Amino acid sequence: MFGFKFNNRHTSEFNLCVKSENRPFKPNFRMIEEKIEGANGSQKFKDGYDDIVISFTCELEEEDYFLRKRKLREISNWLNVLDYKELIIDDESDIFYKAICITQLNTEVIGAVDKFQIQFSCKPFKYSVRDKLLLLNENLTLGSNVKLGTPHFVTTSTDTTLTMDIDSTAEIEDFRIKIIGTMEKIKINNMELSNCFGTNVIDVGKKIVYMDTAQGIVNKMNDFNKIFEKIDYKQKEYVAVIQFTNLIGSATIEFDFQNTYI
Repeated sequence: MFGFKFNNRHTSEFNLCVKSENRPFKPNFRMIEEKIEGANGSQKFKDGYDDIVISFTCELEEEDYFLRKRKLREISNWLNVLDYKELIIDDESDIFYKAICITQLNTEVIGAVDKFQIQFSCKPFKYSVRDKLLLLNENLTLGSNVKLGTPHFVTTSTDTTLTMDIDSTAEIEDFRIKIIGTMEKIKINNMELSNCFGTNVIDVGKKIVYMDTAQGIVNKMNDFNKIFEKIDYKQKEYVAVIQFTNLIGSATIEFDFQNTYI
């Protein structure tokens, strides 16, 4: 049965019959219009993309009236979130949208069936679903049956270079580097982090750097050179040149990014 997964639950859990009503293939450009005094017409400039709206019509069939209403309350609670969640639609399950529900549950009763519409406001881009970890050995040999859009790891005791394929057709927003090990300093291309021990994270997307401990996170911005290097998706690969200063033993570096699609 066709449906979608949102907020970690699938419509099949509620026995919903789902029909896709509106799903734009690409987002519209967000336009800025400027009128110039003394000139005819106006100038229009592209300024990014608009959010997209995805709509579904759902039917819930249940003979027991009170059980049906209880299920509807559960569905309403499932959809009622304050932040964006992953929306995965069955017929394009290799990608997800960042979505938030923007409609109240208003039902039309037809016999033993409640019919209603669900609308999601989604970020303009689509994001790859991470199916599997991509593990690399010390010789930087890829494992078999790997898929894009997954974390890339390397464990090494010396300076090294790692090349990662990029499958994006839009700017990569989510990019995080996790560093596990003890060293005086690590340099990844133009990014430098000092006083590393335990687990440290450079979150390029959110522009924060921290140490992840059992007691919580510790701000490491003072040990960082404040250069957050984005991935240029147009190059179709990301090359990370990794250099250590006074590395003790070996370190594991994880490059975790999300391929993004228009």
